[in-house]
Amino acid sequence: MLKREGWNHKAVYRICRQEQLLVTGHRRKRLRRPASALELATRVNQRWAMDFVQDALSDGRMLRILTVEDTWSREALACVADTSISGLRIRRELTRLVKERGKCRRKSGLTMVLK
Repeated sequence: MLKREGWNHKAVYRICRQEQLLVTGHRRKRLRRPASALELATRVNQRWAMDFVQDALSDGRMLRILTVEDTWSREALACVADTSISGLRIRRELTRLVKERGKCRRKSGLTMVLK
């Protein structure tokens, strides 16, 4: 109410602290970026998507799975499961996949889309 009446936010904060009232922090305004429309894949090997899935084992350790799929055929190209997957491991698996199946063919020159 004090803010609506034109009080300075610093004064309102100071008064609330003195009275030991709950002081809520200032919320930042969310930036809204327009969603860019992705072109749909029209054939196999045009666009790949990769994602991480994780779960906990019975002993408390985390199990992480890297999945790579072809978005047109919905074929799982790779599923790598481990307790820890490093960036070098991801690079090695994607390099192996490109040698096996060839690069993704997209008009825009991008080779992969991250989910």
